[in-house]
Amino acid sequence: MSQQIKLSNSLQTALVDDEDFYHLSQFDWWSVEDGLTTYAVTEINGVGIRMHQLLMQSRGTNLTPDHIDGNGLNNKRFNLRLANAQQQGRNKQKTLSNTSSQYKGVTYRKKGRKHWEASIQLKPKETTYLGTYFTEIGAAKAYNEAALKHFGEFACINEL
Repeated sequence: MSQQIKLSNSLQTALVDDEDFYHLSQFDWWSVEDGLTTYAVTEINGVGIRMHQLLMQSRGTNLTPDHIDGNGLNNKRFNLRLANAQQQGRNKQKTLSNTSSQYKGVTYRKKGRKHWEASIQLKPKETTYLGTYFTEIGAAKAYNEAALKHFGEFACINEL
């Protein structure tokens, strides 16, 4: 089962497991947007802390909590895992601004018979070309296959 914790500055709620509800509900929580993701945040001893960080503390490591489904308000324990910065980047949804495609890893090309190109970033600042395709969905499928192959459980695949 799960419980909902109301965020004081919005109509949104955060989902938590029953066993965490009592402890977390003692704090005043509010929503904060960070890019495309909204998180639940409180203040403890004058320091802001996100709900998922309070639930999964990883002191002394380079790992931080990651939301498997990408929903920063879903703080149920099955949805949280520890990940490094690179793994978390791989799990991010596509940014929709200034893009030619609705899919992650896909761009539109005006030249050639095949107008859709798929690529993936396997290393920081290094893009790997996956090919060109007649359809946007074909390119998105190629991205999904490469993401699953290289990123495994951290792959954020396109919904087709």
